[in-house]
Amino acid sequence: MQSLSEHIEQHQSDAIVFLQSLVRIATVNPPGERYAECVGALDARLQSLGLKTQVVRVPDEVVAKTLPDSAGHARYNLIGRWDVGARKTLHFNAHYDVVPVSGEWKHGSPFNPVVADGWIYGRGSGDMKGSMRRCAPRCKPSKIAAPRRKSTSRSRSPVTKRLAASWARAISCGTDSSSPTSRLSARVAARTTSATGTTACCGFA
Repeated sequence: MQSLSEHIEQHQSDAIVFLQSLVRIATVNPPGERYAECVGALDARLQSLGLKTQVVRVPDEVVAKTLPDSAGHARYNLIGRWDVGARKTLHFNAHYDVVPVSGEWKHGSPFNPVVADGWIYGRGSGDMKGSMRRCAPRCKPSKIAAPRRKSTSRSRSPVTKRLAASWARAISCGTDSSSPTSRLSARVAARTTSATGTTACCGFA
């Protein structure tokens, strides 16, 4: 069984390539570009890790009414779940949209990520596609050795894992509830909770 550091070292190159592929998908919001493409890539990745996935599309009429400037740009939420039948669920939450680019970009194109001095430079590489890349493998059935802890008589209980990738920061981070995006997020959370039987977390389930 691998240690955590060994696992990271072994899969570092693949992780960088996957993150770069996500950054190249310019999911700029507003208005909400290339969402279907990004969700498709994430969906395929989670399925390859053994998770069951579900894509939830926000009704177009809801988007048109709540975000009129983004009408015609579909919104998608992706849920990946590794269910072991446990009583508790560990929920990872992230958003895949990025804000528009402004000013000068010092490392080529913001959507053509480059690696320099141990850093990846590209729009969304830190907030929040990098986090999604880190969350994804943590949702798979793990063969990584847990860090050693002091001896205890209690056994570690299994935990069901779930990753939700949403289309807007308001869903992931709980921004100002008075904003149109946040109001739409609340509606999406209610619809998704009803469809999946899960509990809303940070405005999204």
